[in-house]
Amino acid sequence: MALYPQLLLEPRRTLPNLTLCLNSSGKTLDRRFFLPLANAAQFYGVRNIALMGENPPAHPDFAIALRSLSGKGENLSLWIKPGQAFPCAGLIAHEVNEIIFRLGPYSGPEEIWMAELSALQSEVCMLRKERPHLIVKGVFHLSSATLKALEDAIRQVEYALFDRLEFFPPNFYLSPGSEPATSPLSPDLIPSHEELMRYEEHFWEMLDEPCFQSWLFDLNMTRRQLERVLLCFKAASGRGAFEPPHCRASRISFYIEPTGHIRCCPWQEAFGDLREMSLREIEEGERVHVFRSKINLAIDRICPLCPGDFPHFLWRSH
Repeated sequence: MALYPQLLLEPRRTLPNLTLCLNSSGKTLDRRFFLPLANAAQFYGVRNIALMGENPPAHPDFAIALRSLSGKGENLSLWIKPGQAFPCAGLIAHEVNEIIFRLGPYSGPEEIWMAELSALQSEVCMLRKERPHLIVKGVFHLSSATLKALEDAIRQVEYALFDRLEFFPPNFYLSPGSEPATSPLSPDLIPSHEELMRYEEHFWEMLDEPCFQSWLFDLNMTRRQLERVLLCFKAASGRGAFEPPHCRASRISFYIEPTGHIRCCPWQEAFGDLREMSLREIEEGERVHVFRSKINLAIDRICPLCPGDFPHFLWRSH
């Protein structure tokens, strides 16, 4: 009897956001981890849970992951690429609160990647046939190719009846668990000097175009995002300095890798391994506390290079 009040009165820290990265093959978390994670999410009062990865629905235990984590937070979101929802649209629509489509960064012939955007209409229609009020959002990583056809690309997303579209630069320099690259990983995605000059010159006029007067956008947020995209492109081409995104991931999030390693965001140091420690041990450990108390985006060597597309960015609009 004496233990029961202790459990109720035990101080609890909150962990607002939890992101789980699933690999469809190779080393990845399996069904043994999903129920303990779901229980930990309830213990910490996690608000937002996100499932990410190269192709989460292809994970062998994807259905178990969804059903274990569904209802354990206020919001369960699934981050996928176009086409990945088709094999299990019914399961996805019934278990998650929102779908986030990761679009781009595109290169190559416009007709190829524009066809992928065009196909979103049938994919979203299939999902909403199962759940009419499912929230659908897009994270669009811009590139030289998409800047040239941005109005047409936005129109395709609008035809698919997305609820929100946000813009980010590509990831030019960062790989999980390694030092930042010294040169852009994908230089073909960077606009030419002439393209950047034209983009910068017509920036404000662009935001007045009819395609931006849509339910897809919060214009204040869209303006800030496109300004940072421009800054990142200029910095990657050697014409300026990178600036960090408006990010709180280091203090309010955990990112769980397929290997079981836990970070506050995909690019920072790992604080433990779920195969060896519980989420609670890691969250209440000294290393996490020290990191969160000292992190400074303005002087950190990694933060300015981050695309800024970590899941909590879209949660801020709820």
